[in-house]
Amino acid sequence: MPSAPLLTRADGRVREVSVPALVPRVARGSLADLPYDNARQDPDAAVFSRKNPDGTWYDVTAARFAADVHAVAKGLVAHGLRPGDRLAVMARTTYEFTLLDFAAWAAGLVTVPVYPTSSAFQVRWILQDSGAVACVVEDADQARVLSAERRHVPGLAHLWVLDAGAVEQLRRAGQRVPDETVTARRGLLAPEALATLVYTSGTTGRPKGCALTHANFFAEVDNAVKLLHPVFAPEGGEPPSTLLFLPLSHVFGRMVSIGCVRARVRVGHAPAVEGDALLDDLAAFRPTFLLAIPHVMEKVYDRARATAERAGKGAAFDRAARTARRFGRTGDPSLSVRAARALYDPLVYRRIRAALGGRVRYVICGGSPLVAQCMVVGDDRPYVSALVTLDHWRRMRQKDHLALWELARDRELLAVVQKAVDDANRLVSRAESIRAFRVLTTGFTESSGHLTPSLKLRRRAVLRDYAREIDEMYGAYAE
Repeated sequence: MPSAPLLTRADGRVREVSVPALVPRVARGSLADLPYDNARQDPDAAVFSRKNPDGTWYDVTAARFAADVHAVAKGLVAHGLRPGDRLAVMARTTYEFTLLDFAAWAAGLVTVPVYPTSSAFQVRWILQDSGAVACVVEDADQARVLSAERRHVPGLAHLWVLDAGAVEQLRRAGQRVPDETVTARRGLLAPEALATLVYTSGTTGRPKGCALTHANFFAEVDNAVKLLHPVFAPEGGEPPSTLLFLPLSHVFGRMVSIGCVRARVRVGHAPAVEGDALLDDLAAFRPTFLLAIPHVMEKVYDRARATAERAGKGAAFDRAARTARRFGRTGDPSLSVRAARALYDPLVYRRIRAALGGRVRYVICGGSPLVAQCMVVGDDRPYVSALVTLDHWRRMRQKDHLALWELARDRELLAVVQKAVDDANRLVSRAESIRAFRVLTTGFTESSGHLTPSLKLRRRAVLRDYAREIDEMYGAYAE
């Protein structure tokens, strides 16, 4: 069991919470060693799976992945990249992204992930700020975006395109580089060496780079694997596996990717999360655990609900959902709740598990099922207020009969939101507290321009598009 958290208090308030490490810190080596260690210890272990054009999957062994990493690392060396140089990678969640990460580290480089949906300005700024000397993009469209900005990034000496065969080009270029060159570079890396520069998504302006060392990643993934040991361990003779669809440009996706290589967990990559592509991949890959965001789990729920509705069993599905929520809310459900759950298992729950591939034992999902987003405003205003968007509140309260504008004024809803605001206000001073809020009938989305690729708020866009609501809010509550 993990140790109790350590609390730091000031003025009677908790100011900092920390938890003692579950594992000792790594004293030597780097992330670059992981593929080589896996290949040496269990060369035939399936550490990745890749999708064929027909939708089936084939395994990549630890030995094969280490060979791929070594060959690409030699290609980066052949192109003149030196230890400490920055290599930017602009791609979706793919095997090639992970391969480039580990190959760059094996060559002594620092990786710089870039969101594939980034604007031309953001790409230019990240490349300039990081000092990237080379960049790998996924497709021709991204290459055109970068080419248009290349004159502003004079230090960028190389541009490779994955869809145009970048991996094979690097592999061929490195054929004359001695194996010992990469081995020597890898041997020079220590845990304190810089591993990556992860940039924020530009919520309030230019993206800001966060420097993470190899030791940072080791501490994060080793403690996570220890804490969640059953998730990463075989069960019933079945090895663990996961389908990774979180963006590798974000630190959470990178942590999952590295953690799975560290724990020798088989990983598949799903670059597309829209439409039915992800659900089809889940059904075909059949992972044993998932690390997801609420949006993805909602897609699974919605598909299952729609299937039940088409079969004339929508009401039964809703009763099963209510039973599942009652079962999950208490550690000791009543006999009637347990019986109802057993009844609905073959009728409903088993179908949902089948939509996830049929083998999922654990789902780790972060999110808050009431408030989707909350943006506080108050610059040049007499007090702080907030714009609030909802996360599936209508379904949770079974108020489908209400129009959105009626829902936003619903007394029960406003009371729940007010309680959340009151809880937040207890952590700040009176001057910093939220004095008024407005529940919006639409959500902030990336497609509307109100969210960044990592789902952070674009404040300027929200302030512009909801200026009327903000003015009305202050007018309604003016003192």
